[in-house]
Amino acid sequence: MTASPVAPPHDPTAVGGRRIAAAVIDVGLGWVIWFVIFFALSKRAPGYLQLRDVCPTRSCMNVGHRYVTDGGRLVVWGAFWLYLFLTCVVQRGLTGRTLGTSILDITTVDADGQPLGVGMALVRSLAGAVDYLPCCFPVVGFVMVLIGSHRRVGDLAARSYVVRREDAGRPLAIAGAPPPAPPAPPPAPGPTPGPTPSPGPAFPGDAASVAPPATPPTVEASTPPNPTQPQWDPARNAYIQWDPVGRRWMQFDQATQTWQVMSS
Repeated sequence: MTASPVAPPHDPTAVGGRRIAAAVIDVGLGWVIWFVIFFALSKRAPGYLQLRDVCPTRSCMNVGHRYVTDGGRLVVWGAFWLYLFLTCVVQRGLTGRTLGTSILDITTVDADGQPLGVGMALVRSLAGAVDYLPCCFPVVGFVMVLIGSHRRVGDLAARSYVVRREDAGRPLAIAGAPPPAPPAPPPAPGPTPGPTPSPGPAFPGDAASVAPPATPPTVEASTPPNPTQPQWDPARNAYIQWDPVGRRWMQFDQATQTWQVMSS
């Protein structure tokens, strides 16, 4: 059964400061990885040479007097983006948390308080590129998480919320969150099952049938019955019915399970 939302005494998304600190930790760790791999693969240019003398085609990447060529540059940036993908998409999508958010005790969830899944976490990260404007400085994202609904562009695109850990795991009772789906209504009470009476055979073109009357009517071949429904004729030991279209009596044959013209 889905847990009912409980209105918390606070706004669970009012964690802007924690979000900024967690982002600094996660992205900062990515840059630590970048620099470690760069310095592991880089070479130091001789002091008597300029970098343009070492890389005349400007295909190198350098930090100070240390540089890497095209292959090293690909490894450095590949490791950096792989780390961000595994952290911000896979780990966050499956668990709702990263190293930074775990330290700050917050988690990323949907309106039901559950992790987003890898697909929506990828949408959140791609749309979140807008949050890192202008020019890789996340001014847009920082401002949006500190005011209003505390949701940045990536959150709006993926319909996600960042909340305190204790507020996750249940539908969120916050302004702007879609209400949880109501539970299915209970089945309507029905009559107590009992034995079903055996109906008479259905007349051609008429799905209705009736049980034999308590008092069998006296049937005359020239007189139509009232009402025109299958009736039990004890004398013939069969059901009979008046056909208003052909203006004739019909008798049900049990052997062939068909209606036949009744002989007079």
